[in-house]
Amino acid sequence: MKTSNELRSNPIWKDTYEIVEHIYSKIDDLITNFPDEQWNIASKLRNAASDSLFCVSQAVGNAPEMSEYDWNNARKNIFSLQSMYIFATKQKFIELEPEIIVKLDKLLKEIEVYW
Repeated sequence: MKTSNELRSNPIWKDTYEIVEHIYSKIDDLITNFPDEQWNIASKLRNAASDSLFCVSQAVGNAPEMSEYDWNNARKNIFSLQSMYIFATKQKFIELEPEIIVKLDKLLKEIEVYW
């Protein structure tokens, strides 16, 4: 059985964690600059980010033969996060950072290996 340190060293988990932290850092600005949107877009971004990290953590932590369902959920939630991020940037709530899209695309591709 893998230790928690080994699980946290998983590259997909590490990349997801980094992206989620980045998204969370943008939410305060969104709420400050667009207070009327704080319970809509900010909430959706926060939920998509949290769910992505949660699902990736479940997939990484599960036994390989039991994790197909978890990887499918991780993929779904990372795509949701990417979609909400793109939407928020197109609505000019936050500034688009192309490297975030590239990182999310990379995660989606890496997850395909597991399912």
